[in-house]
Amino acid sequence: MDPLIWAFALTTALGVGMAMLVVWAIHSVQRERTRAAVDWGRRLLAAQDEERRTIARELHDSFVQEIESLGILFTRNGIQDGTTRAYTLAQQVRTVSRGLHPGVLNALTLTDGVRELVITESAEDFRITLTHGDLPILDFLHRLTAFRIVQEAVSNARRHAGATHVEITINAVADAIDVTIHDNGRGFVVPPEAALVSLGLRSMRERALALGGTLTILSTPGEGATIVAHLPGGSPP
Repeated sequence: MDPLIWAFALTTALGVGMAMLVVWAIHSVQRERTRAAVDWGRRLLAAQDEERRTIARELHDSFVQEIESLGILFTRNGIQDGTTRAYTLAQQVRTVSRGLHPGVLNALTLTDGVRELVITESAEDFRITLTHGDLPILDFLHRLTAFRIVQEAVSNARRHAGATHVEITINAVADAIDVTIHDNGRGFVVPPEAALVSLGLRSMRERALALGGTLTILSTPGEGATIVAHLPGGSPP
């Protein structure tokens, strides 16, 4: 074969090889950055959860006890109105404490935790239904993330969207879980991601991203809203 052809073929092969090597290097760097971002997100979620756990414990073990002691003091002095208000306030602080850290997730599965939320938040004029398939055993951070997303979406539907019905669906998809929350509220125009100013929506998206997942927001004015969280790699090691 002509030496020029050999030289051209060799040069082309080397060029293709170098290009493939560069592509491989770029993908390797991107994978490493993704792993680092997910690892950082997990550590951040764990730190935030520990802070919430500490505050919740302090509220329950300190503030509630003091308020109930105040209620006993009111009772002893015949101040019935003060007693009633003290115990009402103690119950409100307990509710805040449970909201800060859903201790139910420490011992229960994600579906059990969400089922507890459904029972707590349902009302005569606000119906919540839960549908789920067989789920893998999830680590605590995935259970907590999915629970917080459901909790925030339900709260938004009730407080801001004027919804009367929320449907929650949780399914396993390959090595991930999909959590879908749909409401029949008034809906809204979904802003671009960069313009997402709602603290609740931004918090849900950041929680999903911290685990290497995604959060999709679908809504149209007058047609309700749908939140879809895709959380990969939820099984404990």
